[in-house]
Amino acid sequence: TSYGTLRNDLALFIRPVFDYIILDEAHMIKNPLSVTTKSINLLRGKSKLAISGTPIQNNLMELWSLFNFLSPGYLGSYDSFRESFVNRIEIEKNNDVVKSLKKMIDPFLLKRSKEVISDELPPKTEQILRSSFGEDEKIVYNNWKDFYSSEITRCIKEKGLNRSRLKILEGITKLRQASLHPKMI
Repeated sequence: TSYGTLRNDLALFIRPVFDYIILDEAHMIKNPLSVTTKSINLLRGKSKLAISGTPIQNNLMELWSLFNFLSPGYLGSYDSFRESFVNRIEIEKNNDVVKSLKKMIDPFLLKRSKEVISDELPPKTEQILRSSFGEDEKIVYNNWKDFYSSEITRCIKEKGLNRSRLKILEGITKLRQASLHPKMI
């Protein structure tokens, strides 16, 4: 099921004890305080597996959240993990604590780099599809293109490139909308 369906139909999912609970894209439960994570943690299963290409994106509490699902209490409570590991690693930069945490979690991690699995991957496939505007669409697009070209040029002259980034993003967004369909503007 999807994470959204699980949240919406939680009452149906918390009744049974599953043989296996496998979380694909497990980084979806990286925030231990989110409704999704709290819902997932209510599930009961004999065996659990979490699959994620990015188990940690921002901070170590994301790792704790995954392990709390897989084996509640293994890395301690939320507060004790924050005190024992997060603060000492992220703030104090204590390498001994890094090694200690690594020693605890390494037996449970399978990490395969692109170099290791590159032979197993199919060749990259690229497909370029071109479509052209109708006459009315072309007029609308070109009007917006000309407008933003002059607006961005003026903005860069007045404020410099760095302070014009928002105007550039605005122009790209507007042109993307116009290229999809003029009525999106």
